[in-house]
Amino acid sequence: MKDPRVALVGMARYTAAGGGSSSDLFGEMPDVVLDPDLLQRLWQSRVDELADKLVALGLTVFSGPDGGVAAPDGYETLPYVYHGDLTDAQKVARASAREALDAARVRLKAMTFDSEAALDAMVELITADAALAAAGLGRGELGALLLSPSADLGVEARFFRKEVEEILDEDEIDDETAPRIAASASPPDIAAAKVSVELDGAGHHLHETRTDTATRGLIRDLADDPAAALTALLAQLFKCLALRGTSRPSESALTVEASAYARRGAPPMPALDGEVFERLAARREAYLASGLRPIGFVDGLPHGEKMALLAELVAVSVDLKEVRNTLIRRSARAEAVEIAALCDTDLSTHWCADVPFLALHSKKQLLAMLSAMEVEDDRAAGLKKDDLVILVADAAAQRRWAPAALSWASAEPRVEAAQERPKTAVGDDAGPVTGPMARVMTGQALEAGSAEGDVGAADDKDEAASVIAA
Repeated sequence: MKDPRVALVGMARYTAAGGGSSSDLFGEMPDVVLDPDLLQRLWQSRVDELADKLVALGLTVFSGPDGGVAAPDGYETLPYVYHGDLTDAQKVARASAREALDAARVRLKAMTFDSEAALDAMVELITADAALAAAGLGRGELGALLLSPSADLGVEARFFRKEVEEILDEDEIDDETAPRIAASASPPDIAAAKVSVELDGAGHHLHETRTDTATRGLIRDLADDPAAALTALLAQLFKCLALRGTSRPSESALTVEASAYARRGAPPMPALDGEVFERLAARREAYLASGLRPIGFVDGLPHGEKMALLAELVAVSVDLKEVRNTLIRRSARAEAVEIAALCDTDLSTHWCADVPFLALHSKKQLLAMLSAMEVEDDRAAGLKKDDLVILVADAAAQRRWAPAALSWASAEPRVEAAQERPKTAVGDDAGPVTGPMARVMTGQALEAGSAEGDVGAADDKDEAASVIAA
């Protein structure tokens, strides 16, 4: 069987699920599966099982039929490893990892890939491969893993590192696309901590034991005081999200980390997230004027203000962006549905479909929007794209209408088959990869699909198709 997905699924599992295949009578051509969609679902199910076993790696796991895709948003392709540039420790770590990798590969190849025991062997192989990749990094750390089919080993693993932030000069900061609270190249000063440390001759081990015991005691007391815990959490989130870049993890009592939502090259939308960033910018100015440290500042706020600040900080930490129509985050969407129900969200209260948004769509999609708004206009089908966009925008403004694809009322996006086009380069606009694509190690599963129905060529020969990703 030529399809590499069969290695992980196994023909027995595929046949038992109702899948069929055809064979060349003369044996000159490989067998062909007759139900590739079924095979894809079975393959994704097996990969999901494997991903569940890889939680200990602490990585975001993506899966898909092609391992050669561009790095997902927020991650970078691993740099080339120059052996001569490695430290002695890195060389030793890579040698050890390569030895473990080779041994795991031998054990895996002796198995049938569609067996349950093979998944454990694959975990061993991928863990060793991750150690090898991590040991070669001079900067940054591993953050993501892409699993794709492999006839040779059942599954192929490709790693990505978290984006390495560069420190920019003040004149390099893009004020237009950055939230106002992060526009300054110089982070605000936090009042110097006035603490005294009495070592009285304690060595390293004793000092560690003392601080460890004291930490455990504070944990116990803080767990019994929700009000104090709320203040500490708010102060930590305030530092992470409103006073961005002001402290390193080692300088914080709490290990809680957070990052504010952003999309590269796209500024905050004034009526939506821009309003929240404006509120936080005002709170940042109030903090700077107070002369207090974050915990003292937060503690001095009235309870209602604390709760408002909490809502703002939690809100800007939400990230449900999907950068490809093959990177659908199913579990993240499920949480979005629950959150939307809790706050009774209605996008049309603050925003309706406008010209910049509508211009990304094909004529077919625009006509479908008119139909959804129950607009009957015989001229619509004959209009040029730009004129049709204006017509749809006017209708949306009159009705305060936002597309259903932007609602979190359903966790499942609609998917229509897209005609596959060959890729020309990593990160280009080649046709979307078919099949489920991603899964997050924390339980946020991702699978393929487009949030809007139409994916494919536009019906106007001068327009390229656009994919709506919620």
